[in-house]
Amino acid sequence: MAWMTSLIVGLCHLILVNSADVHYSVTEQSKSGLLVGNIPDSIDLVNLVSQASIPYMKYSFLSIDSNLRKYFSLNEKSGDLRLSSSEVLDREAVCQFDITCNLELQIAIQSTHTQFFRKVLVSIDVIDINDHVPEFKENFTTLTISESVQIPSSFPLPSAIDKDTGINNSLQGYEIFPQDGPFELSYSKSNSNLMLRVVKELDHEMRDLYTVKIIARDGGDPAREGVLNVDIIVEDINDNAPKFTQDKYAKVVDETVNPGSLLLTLKAVDADSGKNGQVRYRLSPQQPAHILSMFSVDTTLGELRLVGDFQYAETELYKIDVEASDMGDQPFTTKTTVSITVEDTINSRPKLLVSYLSQNNYSSISEYANLGVAVAHILVKDTDRGPNGIVQCNLTSGGYFELQSYDIKEYKVIVARSLDREVIQVHNVTIECTDAGLPSLSTTETFQVRVIDENDNAPIFPKRFYNMTIRENNEIGREILTVAAMDADDRATGNGKITYSLQDVSNGQLLINPDTGVIKAMTSFDYELKRQINFTVVADDNGIPRRSAKVPVRVTILDENDQVPYFAQSRFTIAVSEYASRGDLIGEITAFDFEQGRNGQFEITKIPGSGRGKMTHKSGVYYSGSVDNSPVDLEKLDDDKIPFEVHHNGSLILLGELDHEIRCSYEFEVRVTDKGEPPLSDTATVVIDVTDENDNTPYILHPNVSEVMFVALTGADAPQTLFSFEVLDRDSGSNSFLVYTVTARNDSGRFDVDSQGEVKRTRDFSYRDAGTYKLSVMVRDSGTPPLSDVRTVLIHISGGNGTAGRSGLMKDQYIVIALTLVCVTILLSVTIILIIVIMRRLDKRRKHSAGLTPRPPMHIPNSRVITTFMDPVKMDNFRHDSANREYRDDHLGSMGNHKMNDSHFGFTSSSGSINKNGLADNGYQ
Repeated sequence: MAWMTSLIVGLCHLILVNSADVHYSVTEQSKSGLLVGNIPDSIDLVNLVSQASIPYMKYSFLSIDSNLRKYFSLNEKSGDLRLSSSEVLDREAVCQFDITCNLELQIAIQSTHTQFFRKVLVSIDVIDINDHVPEFKENFTTLTISESVQIPSSFPLPSAIDKDTGINNSLQGYEIFPQDGPFELSYSKSNSNLMLRVVKELDHEMRDLYTVKIIARDGGDPAREGVLNVDIIVEDINDNAPKFTQDKYAKVVDETVNPGSLLLTLKAVDADSGKNGQVRYRLSPQQPAHILSMFSVDTTLGELRLVGDFQYAETELYKIDVEASDMGDQPFTTKTTVSITVEDTINSRPKLLVSYLSQNNYSSISEYANLGVAVAHILVKDTDRGPNGIVQCNLTSGGYFELQSYDIKEYKVIVARSLDREVIQVHNVTIECTDAGLPSLSTTETFQVRVIDENDNAPIFPKRFYNMTIRENNEIGREILTVAAMDADDRATGNGKITYSLQDVSNGQLLINPDTGVIKAMTSFDYELKRQINFTVVADDNGIPRRSAKVPVRVTILDENDQVPYFAQSRFTIAVSEYASRGDLIGEITAFDFEQGRNGQFEITKIPGSGRGKMTHKSGVYYSGSVDNSPVDLEKLDDDKIPFEVHHNGSLILLGELDHEIRCSYEFEVRVTDKGEPPLSDTATVVIDVTDENDNTPYILHPNVSEVMFVALTGADAPQTLFSFEVLDRDSGSNSFLVYTVTARNDSGRFDVDSQGEVKRTRDFSYRDAGTYKLSVMVRDSGTPPLSDVRTVLIHISGGNGTAGRSGLMKDQYIVIALTLVCVTILLSVTIILIIVIMRRLDKRRKHSAGLTPRPPMHIPNSRVITTFMDPVKMDNFRHDSANREYRDDHLGSMGNHKMNDSHFGFTSSSGSINKNGLADNGYQ
């Protein structure tokens, strides 16, 4: 019998498979994403359309049960049918209690550019795996059996349920352990009843409890098992099963029956008494879920009632399995089948199932779609029969789409006019379906058709040219400009999403945000280096093919006063002759500023209160051969003591007279200030050196008169230097460099003048050199032209063993000698005077006694002896030149406070005769 059932099932399956366009098989519990099959390959689509049309094909599910659709996913472009990643395919969930499991899917193939449309019926066999264990509702039960039970007797046990429904993987049988007891099992696959048979007599007094294990085993490889532990209590038990009063129940009902209505009442009786004879009813759990959801039965009364609604039911005949069980401790169960036939008595409204040909709850179509391209599939369901079930549909909205009949109660919604997303993005399509009943009933369904954007518009800038400005020294990252192009295409698809970029920009000076179009400066601009930047902004959309637009941009850099004017040098040194005249241009002070306009205009001014100057040395301390003309430190000068004017252009003008001998150098600060805002400035120092001109004649201070006499002593130990010329020349530099020259002489080379103005003897003198000699010495400066002064001196060579010369280590000894000579002279004078006084007195006495007239005293002419010691000696009766004395008094510093006399030069006088030439009359030639 079993093999016949399998044969029938196989034939039915074969017939079903052959009626499908495509057949696949898949094992339940397979991993998500498993490829079930490729629709275009399976139907050999390449032979139905051209190869070029394949990429424009779109695959979508038609109206199918959502409980089934959730197990599969369909790639709209490739046509790959795969297991869903969200739900695992479970055969027992989709084909509960069915020996075979075959699922049907309807898939639409449409072209997005042509009118091609085809519906494909896909049949999928779900192959069972042994993934469920036979399970008892409870793993323990108690069975009470009367000890007077007849042999053999059977007692019902809870049967196991195996959710696997395949021929091999389903429940195959039971075993009892231990097998040597008084019990056996009997099992019938037809009604799923499991019975415990008593095969040996029971004796309650000998054994009142048996514990057995019932094992339910399926036919899988390996087999899976479920276990039920049973305690058998030996006593009297229920031994009669309930019986329905009818073998079969059948009823025809009107489709207008309301939910909750009583359909019929079932009746079962049990010959037992007490609780063993009380009957309870239930719907058999081993039947399809839609039966359990459509009907209910009262457990006590057996009333079968309608829970669902027949008007929307898709079947006319329902077969319902109802079980009746007694209330015994080991209940017996009896099952019967109730057939309910639903008659079509009223006209029901058509039901529309819209397939959007996409995985969304709306339809979508390219704006490039050709006329006739399908956007939706309509399936009309009407369970009425006769005219009430004849339905006609049409579109009631818009003119962009039309309804095209595809099959019985099936339609396609196709494109009737060219689409433009930029004009209408979403179309609301309304379908009305009306049956032929009297009165007719209609149903409307509205769905959206969203037009898919194509890149048919290029970006557009609102301006043809951008002209912006930015000040130099800007902050890095400062925003210069925001450009915004417009694109009528959809931004979400990328066709209207604009990406900005820059052309003709080097060194990373500018940066544009590719999304916002904000242009920023990435460097700090310098007007003096670059004044204008020209570049291009490119706006590209992200569509295929990519479209773009360009706009030129000019950024003008504005000047700021950021360049400090500066002098060509920090210290200007200008030499100007002391002969320069008032108003002369004596120099230029140069400054620079590379700015433009007022920022680059500047003025040069003298800083008030910054004047300083150097005074030429006038200490009155003189050195042999030259005068100390070295400058002293700078001293601050009032502005009116600075005889210079600085013009705004840097010209330096002399305002007064200059005299190097009074002030040799001037110094002051200047400032250059531009006319920018705020003004910037720089400072420098101007040093004006007054150059010396040879405008001062050398003046011999010592000896200060001509033909002054000096004494030179003979002997090897006499001083080498007789005396030194002291000369004043107020000029400086080469103008004050002095040269001494002997211009006239009669000393036969006995004396010479060195470069320092020192008069020295050229050899040792003896008594043979005694005499008076004349030297004329000229001192000349080195200026151009040179200036000079002349002095004539007399040098007397004495026969004594003394020395004459400059001050030295023997100075104290010379002083002693001089004092001694003075004392001797005084002593001799006193002696002579005393002798004269005595002689006069004696003479008076003789005259008085002799009566003679006294004679006048004898006149002895004065004589002048010049003796030189360590230092030069001047004679006190030499006349001083009044002009020289005035010059000396006016210009010789501290010496100008009193007149010089002979004592300043160490002259002493004594009696002696002088010849007409001023020479001592001592016998020397």
